[in-house]
Formats: sequence, C-alpha cells, structure tokens
Amino acid sequence: MPRQNKKIAQGADRRNYYRIDDEVFLEYRVIQKKQVQELLAGLNSRTSSQNNLVSDINDLSRQTSAQLKSIKKSHPVIARYLSALDEKINLISQHVSAMEGTGRGKPNWQVNISAGGLAFYSQAQFSPETLLAVSMKLFPSHREILTYGPVVYCHFEPDIEPSMPYRTAVNFSFMREADREALITHILDKQFAAVRAQRQVLTN
Repeated sequence: MPRQNKKIAQGADRRNYYRIDDEVFLEYRVIQKKQVQELLAGLNSRTSSQNNLVSDINDLSRQTSAQLKSIKKSHPVIARYLSALDEKINLISQHVSAMEGTGRGKPNWQVNISAGGLAFYSQAQFSPETLLAVSMKLFPSHREILTYGPVVYCHFEPDIEPSMPYRTAVNFSFMREADREALITHILDKQFAAVRAQRQVLTN
C-alpha cells in the first residue's frame, strides 16, 4: 500500500461510514481534472485561519477540560473564574466568525454527511464523475472543511424539494487529515447528542 501524505488523507476507514443528517453552510463548484493539482496544493498548504478560529478555541477548551475539573475540586472560585473567561472567549470568537462573510455564520443547507462523502439537494443536475470542490462550515464549532471529489449519483426527486430537485452525492477523494478528524469528531458528537436526547425522552 502506498504511503499517505501526512497532511492529506486519502481513502477511508470504518468511521467514514457513520452518517448523520445535518445542517451546514455549504458552497460547491465544478472543477476540471486539470485543476486538481492546484486544488491539492492549496489544501496541503492550508493553515489555521480566521475561518477555523472558533474550532481551534473549542479544541483547546476540550483539551483543558480535565484540568479545569481538577481545579474545580480544590479551588472552586478559581474554576468559576476560568470558566467565565473561557465563555467570554468563545462568545467573541463566534462573533468574529459570524462576521467573516454575509450569511456564513449560520447553516444554509440540509445534508447527509459522513467522513467519506456528502449528499444534498441541488438545483443543477450533474453527470456522474463530475468533480466538485466543496467547502462546508460545521456548527456549532464553525469548523470549515475543504475537499473535493466526484459526483456518485444525481437523482431527480422533485417531490422532496421542488426548488432543488436533484439529490446529489459526492465522494470525498482528498481531505486534510486534520479536517477529516474534525469531521469525524463532529459526526460522533452529533450522534451522541441524539442518543442522549432520545434517552431523556424515554426516561421522562
């Protein structure tokens, strides 16, 4: 098996098959095969930016949550102060992210998603193997995922969504390892939240 690029994840593991219905901010465009290498270079050189500010802060909060629990046991006042600071930083970063572009601070598309691909309804009809460059922002983390891949199918389903009658599925051919891990974490978090909500309904 060929070695994978450290920054670009190619292929899939079993976690890629976990799928959820979700709401994201979605943008996509058709690209040609000759544009793939340029796109890959951009993905490979992509670093953390304002787009992923909230996500980076959330990652740091997750990493320090154990220490905060430990502090809370011995120094509850300090723990409350640190929690308040953390909440302030989160509010500021979310505001900055929401202001980065008109409408980009909230979902605009309902999708079915896994770490290996995406299905959504579109106005346009795409032929199988058409290459799409895809940009998704996840919520509530505001993590932006950039990838590309071929259209697997494009089915005409006007009864579901008349204004966007084509159900389009795309396989993710290439994705940065950090983005793939963030997407997997997002999907698992959503699944766990759904399970907790269902359990609460059953126990009430």
